[in-house]
Amino acid sequence: MDYFTNQHIISCEDVTTGVKTQSASKEVFEAKKVIICNGSEFKSLYPELFKASDLEVTKLQMLQTKSQKHYELPGNILTGWSIRRYEAFSECPSFLEIKAKEESDSLQKKWGVHILFKQAPDGSVIIGDSHEYADAKNIEDLGYRLNMDIDNFMMNEAQKIIDLPTYAIQNRWFGMYSQCKTRDIFQEDISPNIHIVTGIGGKGMTGRAGFAIEKMTRILI
Repeated sequence: MDYFTNQHIISCEDVTTGVKTQSASKEVFEAKKVIICNGSEFKSLYPELFKASDLEVTKLQMLQTKSQKHYELPGNILTGWSIRRYEAFSECPSFLEIKAKEESDSLQKKWGVHILFKQAPDGSVIIGDSHEYADAKNIEDLGYRLNMDIDNFMMNEAQKIIDLPTYAIQNRWFGMYSQCKTRDIFQEDISPNIHIVTGIGGKGMTGRAGFAIEKMTRILI
């Protein structure tokens, strides 16, 4: 395998020998087939396709405390909001009844907050997270700053659940990922040799490896 970093691909087209791509630095790469896994970057390749799609972008915020001295948090902790948020739990008999009791105008619903805890190797605890949404064509509406009201809300709710030795924060950040509104993963074939696969949403950590094997097998065989 040849692996090239720091290459922003800005064009992709079919040629007689396969597919030719070009980077912003004018380097040319050729292959028999190309798979575009662009995450939440929709402006470089086929922007009109993404603009008309059902893709949306999720912006999440997370926090990391300072090291918790002489404190151990076994495992990763999800909470009741986590269970009510993810559709995998919808099979539980009481799921719909519990969901019906949620306040529609709560800050939890407004910012898509569910509380989780994970201890890092340095003893700090990562706390998250929130979910704000915008259509792919309106990604700028999400902004590039941290909303401190969201952070403060998550902190207050986290302290109701676990009494950590310290809630002093050393890091705050946000991330973005794409997902589909009407299907599990966004898949489009530009041609027999150019394929787009993105928008796996919050399933990437658990589902990406198996899906990648299945998709690659179908494309290459």
